[in-house]
Amino acid sequence: ECRLPISTVKLTAYELRSEFISQGFRADTPIRWWTSDGVTTFHVNDPARGRELMVLVYPDSANAEFVHSNVQAHEVDAGVRLVPGYGLSTWCGNVAMVESTTRDLTRQYAAQLDRDNQVGPSGLETVDPAQAQPSYAVELDFLAVIDGGIVNL
Repeated sequence: ECRLPISTVKLTAYELRSEFISQGFRADTPIRWWTSDGVTTFHVNDPARGRELMVLVYPDSANAEFVHSNVQAHEVDAGVRLVPGYGLSTWCGNVAMVESTTRDLTRQYAAQLDRDNQVGPSGLETVDPAQAQPSYAVELDFLAVIDGGIVNL
């Protein structure tokens, strides 16, 4: 978990994206959504290890604290994730991060396509997204990009 409290940090999506790129990760252009919380998201990819990270940047601490308090209980108790298909959320300042793998996301996408098209399983191994939400957390090297005080030994 990040050592920085939500109320003390305000990072922008573009600053974060630049930091991930400088650390050798691939990062998509941030997208600001029309939702009431004003969240901006971008995707980070680690092709060497098959990891996928979704970064959610809230415009201020009030929005981040509100979403965080609503998500926190549901993730553990009900298995509902901040972003379906990804693991448990990690919060740092006004930023939430969720991690998955390319393999998990591909399987869940294929399963959802089969359900949407009302067909049997595709050739890919499929899984019911509602029953198999990843339970892993964001790894330290991703978290260290935001919280420079974290060291991954």
